[in-house]
Amino acid sequence: MVSGAVSGSLIGGTEMFLRLVVLDDPDMSRWRDNLWVWAGFYVFVGVLTILEVLFLYWNSLRGVAKIGAIAGVDLDGDSHSEALVAGLARGALEMPNQRTKIYGVDPYAYLSGWRLLVQNILYKMKVGATSFVMRILMRRVFTRAALRAYIPLLAIPLYAAWNAFITWRVVSEAWLRAVGPSAVERIHAQLSKARDSNNEREWELILHGVGEMIRRSGDAHPNNFLLLAHLVPELENAEELEVDWYGRRDTLDALDEDGKSRLLSVLAMTSVLAGKPRKAQRKFLRSVHDDCGREYRDDHVDALRKDLMKGCLALSEE
Repeated sequence: MVSGAVSGSLIGGTEMFLRLVVLDDPDMSRWRDNLWVWAGFYVFVGVLTILEVLFLYWNSLRGVAKIGAIAGVDLDGDSHSEALVAGLARGALEMPNQRTKIYGVDPYAYLSGWRLLVQNILYKMKVGATSFVMRILMRRVFTRAALRAYIPLLAIPLYAAWNAFITWRVVSEAWLRAVGPSAVERIHAQLSKARDSNNEREWELILHGVGEMIRRSGDAHPNNFLLLAHLVPELENAEELEVDWYGRRDTLDALDEDGKSRLLSVLAMTSVLAGKPRKAQRKFLRSVHDDCGREYRDDHVDALRKDLMKGCLALSEE
């Protein structure tokens, strides 16, 4: 917030100084006559913005490293740790996750190319669009030329509030990625429990259900990568998981009540690993609950997500 306020003060204060003192043109009605002055001003704005962004990136990376240490993240140099470090860094820099398959599972299987393109464009525009819309609204409110000259001062609270919002997002996502490994261990334990019960059919059904849930997430989240990194190697002579939930869906009726509870519990836990479950994931959960003759509850899934963020995700047999 301080960096945003300082940046906004320098930008807004310089613009006001140019308008009111140097050029004596509060309404910028003669901006064509002073084109080079304003060109120099926007070069100054660009340099200042770059410096602010670099500071925010440095601050985010430092903060995320501390979050990982607080969460007890094990960074021992293996492939799982490398993926976790890369995931934490991407979260700190607000970079989208790599659009790639995870052990044969395509998290973007149900997302069209144009939707991904639109998401990227909107993400890139969000800062500029917010500032632009705010300025337009303020110009409508402050109609008098004398008042419009003070609009640049709005950059101070606007930049501070925006930095605070972005930092909150970064911290929340970093914490999700930091507590993810322990949640993955719990899910892995649940799956191992199913396999140790000598019901191979149940284990495969759960595994393919997890793959389908990840496909509906629409994001190659590091937590999903870690989950599949634990599960796929347990497949005999397989390096990838070929998800075929609907080809195994008919075997649901063969599960006993405990098996159905384990399936629903693991799927619900998987749905929150990448953050707030998407509509497609909730729809899938509702469908599996119906097939198992169980009642689906959104509040139960939301409670699981809160437990995950608290670092105390618990297995449920309900």
